[in-house]
Amino acid sequence: MTLQELLKSNSLFDSHSHFSEIEADKSQLIKDAIANNVMYIVDVAVDLKNAKQIFDNSRLFPEQVLPTAGIHPELLIPGSDLYKKGLNILGLEKQLQELRKFILDNKITIVGECGLDYFWLGKSGLPPKVQEQIKEIQQYLFEQQVKIAADNSLAMTIHSRAAEDDVLEILEPYIDELGPVVLHSFTGDYESAANALEMELYLGINGIITYKSADTLRKDFKKLLRGKGIKTPKDLYKEHFMLETDAPLLIPRNINFKVRENSPSLIKYIWEFVYNLINEI
Repeated sequence: MTLQELLKSNSLFDSHSHFSEIEADKSQLIKDAIANNVMYIVDVAVDLKNAKQIFDNSRLFPEQVLPTAGIHPELLIPGSDLYKKGLNILGLEKQLQELRKFILDNKITIVGECGLDYFWLGKSGLPPKVQEQIKEIQQYLFEQQVKIAADNSLAMTIHSRAAEDDVLEILEPYIDELGPVVLHSFTGDYESAANALEMELYLGINGIITYKSADTLRKDFKKLLRGKGIKTPKDLYKEHFMLETDAPLLIPRNINFKVRENSPSLIKYIWEFVYNLINEI
């Protein structure tokens, strides 16, 4: 199953999960997801080592798990949990070559998680000149991964935090050569959302939509989707929105039971919230 095929189906699926990072038993997580009619899980990588782990894990659940491979922008941001000290252009070039080979050798169909993160960079406390240098390296790293995807007509799952304009600018020259592209965990403003949809990108909706602090996001999504006749998951996909958990993080607030970690089965509750929001139930 590919992302393209999932988007033509009426199946609930988790379009962005760090499934391999969830501590709970994976077989039970799969059973829980299927019990909630969540039939597929995109397990998203953050670096090459993680991509290899995810690919091996996906072979244990070939009917449910789609692996990705990519290099996350936070690897370049001091203070991030993902930060890799000493990573420079030469190191990135080597990783990009290895990434391309890994994707092609293993027939990976989704590139990511990759993109730009100016939010955490802005909170790093680094001098402005250093921040600008890191932005430039992020942009280079992102565009090289876009090229890998475009050269092979692959889908992408993109991190675009406080950097939507630059993400769209980098994507635009390649958009006709890419498979489906999702701006995962989208929290940009209405204008950025409208611009992304005009480019036929997808926007990822996760548990953030249920948070009290997300009132503006809810209003924007209602404005974009009201009157579109959203009655099924397939209707949502046709309007270029996807559902995701970003598990094990971002537990949705509309569940009436306690969980320690987010998991793909909770897509059911995100879908219910979105359905009720759009249809004003």
